[in-house]
Amino acid sequence: MSACVILIVCYVKEKNIVKQQKLRHALLENQLEIQNHTQISKKEISIKKFRETPIFKKLNDGKTFQSPYTNQDWKELQSEIELYFPSFIERLYMLYPNIKEHEFHVCLLLKAGVRIKDIAIITESTSTSITHLRSRLYTKMTGKNGTAKNLDNLLSDL
Repeated sequence: MSACVILIVCYVKEKNIVKQQKLRHALLENQLEIQNHTQISKKEISIKKFRETPIFKKLNDGKTFQSPYTNQDWKELQSEIELYFPSFIERLYMLYPNIKEHEFHVCLLLKAGVRIKDIAIITESTSTSITHLRSRLYTKMTGKNGTAKNLDNLLSDL
């Protein structure tokens, strides 16, 4: 008889433990979802604020760009990217520590939301060469074959 009581007590305790674990799991999932929404909101705010900067407006005003872009222009763009997307450059160099200056400039322009045809003008390249560069960069960074759009998405998430 006492063995049955012990089994029942153990069974009830086990059920309570499982119930508590399910509640903790649900709570953790809820916290993770809130954190993801917060990160998305922060990212959206950063993008919105960046789009109000003079460098963004200069890059996206639809006018013909002066070419070549000056060192001062690149420094200004880089500092604005660092300000509004603080870990972007660090993560970029973590993925691809041997990035060349031209590749880095293209990544900055892509992160800034500049159109491909405008990137080609700024970097004195063709749209086709920029598309090929984007595809090659994705492969170099990830070790996987991919498209130019894959790089755009990767940079957007950095």
